[in-house]
Amino acid sequence: MTNNMLKTGLFLFVVAAISGTLLAFSESLTGPVIKQNQIKAEIEAQNEVLPSFEFLEKSSELNGKKISYKVGFDRNGKVTGAVFKVSPKGFGGLINTMVGVNNQGRIIHYKILSLSETPGLGSKLKSEKFSEGLKDLIENNASPIFKVKKDGGDVDAVTAATISSRAFCSGLNEALDNYNALKDQILSSKLPDKSLPLNQGGNNK
Repeated sequence: MTNNMLKTGLFLFVVAAISGTLLAFSESLTGPVIKQNQIKAEIEAQNEVLPSFEFLEKSSELNGKKISYKVGFDRNGKVTGAVFKVSPKGFGGLINTMVGVNNQGRIIHYKILSLSETPGLGSKLKSEKFSEGLKDLIENNASPIFKVKKDGGDVDAVTAATISSRAFCSGLNEALDNYNALKDQILSSKLPDKSLPLNQGGNNK
């Protein structure tokens, strides 16, 4: 009986060790690819939320917290605004969002990179209906209040997903707060000497 138990234990140990090794090997192969795809998606998103000729990556300390962002420039080297990546916590997890704020301090576009909200409810933050409604608000309201209407704002919450909608709005406000706090630094930004290559490309069309 004891021998059988030892053999079974040893067998399970070997299987677990092999499985762990294979999993680690698999992650070593797929990890870099996943990371590269994430970087590519973020670069595409930054061009979408703040169409610019070039971007400069910057970071600043705000209330003891490091804030990373991208400053956009047009073809003449004039600042077009800034792009912030925010990750407010929704009902099911983080709502990773790229937000573009122009040099007048207005949000002009956003792009949800990923979310883990309830399918059919909070996930509708990525739906065309919600996107079109928010696009209309951004384009036609000079001073939109990015809160759900239940909280006195201008945003139509996703039906039965108020928590997700509130979290998303808090992300937009976080981007605006960051821009306003860093406005002077952003607007005074300059591109480095063209002989020094930038790591992050813009829309070079």
